[in-house]
Amino acid sequence: MGLVLKPTTTELLGGVRRGLTEDVLPKVSDGGAARQLRAALHILGRLERSWDRMPAYLAADNDDIAATLSIALADVAAAAAGADYSDLFTRLAKATGGNGTDTQQYRVHDHRLAMEMAVNEALQGLLEDFDHRWRSDQSLDGVLREQLDRRILELYLRMVEREAQAAGTDDDH
Repeated sequence: MGLVLKPTTTELLGGVRRGLTEDVLPKVSDGGAARQLRAALHILGRLERSWDRMPAYLAADNDDIAATLSIALADVAAAAAGADYSDLFTRLAKATGGNGTDTQQYRVHDHRLAMEMAVNEALQGLLEDFDHRWRSDQSLDGVLREQLDRRILELYLRMVEREAQAAGTDDDH
């Protein structure tokens, strides 16, 4: 059996949050300091619920964006009379291959998580550029435009749902 670190990060965050809630918050008078402390407690609660979801969230988001873009790019490349999408294909291959990604900027200790973050940033930028490009491409017929619009909207909705779950905001009621 492997070594289990105790207390876990979730337990540490929960202990700090409970201690501040039970021991410190009652002693802070109302006003700016109390509001700041309540905001910090809220953030600690979200971190407690969600800190360990980030790697899986990013991996799922990256897979979904890459798959959707692959299909959409293939569709427009087959149908586009005048527009050239080859640069977007190149960027998709580079993003999903992990080539040339700068992971230092994220200040994350885990290299795999930093890689997922870099890929996610590259894919989201590519998605934004693709969205602008196909919408301005007048060579695409109406049926394909409707398919792309639906496909991209469905992707955005899945992304928002995943992000809310990963950030712990789906529990903020």
